[in-house]
Parts: sequence; structure tokens; C-alpha cells
Amino acid sequence: MYNVLNQNAVTNVANWTYSGTFINFAFNFDAGKYGFTLVYADYGIASVTGLLQVTPAAAYTNTNAVVSIMGGQMVITGTDISSNAVLRVGGFVGKLISKTASDATFAVPPLITQAVITQYPSLVT
Repeated sequence: MYNVLNQNAVTNVANWTYSGTFINFAFNFDAGKYGFTLVYADYGIASVTGLLQVTPAAAYTNTNAVVSIMGGQMVITGTDISSNAVLRVGGFVGKLISKTASDATFAVPPLITQAVITQYPSLVT
């Protein structure tokens, strides 16, 4: 399985069962979207067209934003934040800087300031 935000972040699922209809396994997912590829030793590779969407138990909140015209940092509080998560503002991507069990710090892209967001609120929707 792989995280859609980083297809190089592949996790092999070693312990699984097949019921004749379903493949069953247990995994502690972080929030995000995951895709699957099945590898059969005798038959080759099969792609799965659907994605698994894992939503957090509680909404994430912005607890601290320090930004300027040159960019900055924003702390998002919540659990199960993926190590592959990004912050998107108006289509601009801010990468994950650090992560703990209860929060994550993201880089805020340049030119995204409170004044810009106030003037163009659709950037954050």
C-alpha cells in the first residue's frame, strides 16, 4: 500500500488473509488517502482502482501561525497527522517540517499572509 501524497512511501503488508471475496489485514493508518497494489508471485501485479480515505477522529486546528510575505510556519494540532501530509493554501504547497503525536509544524508558502487571506478568502476553501 502507498500514501497518495508520496507514492514512494510504500508499506508492505505481510500478514493478511483472503476470504474468497476480501483481502483482510490490520494496520494503524494515519489520516490521508491510500492506494493499493497487489503483487501475485505467480501472476504479476494488479492495481486497485479505488482509494482508501482515512479521516481523523477530530478536526485539525491551527494553533499558531507565524507568517510574512516570505512565508513562515503554521502549527496544526490533531492526532494521526501523516508524515506525508502537506499544507495547501490556494494551490500552493507547504511541506511538513516536524511532527509529534499531537501536532505538526508546516512551512507556509510565500505570499500567503493574513491580509491576502482576508482579501481572497477562497484561497483557504
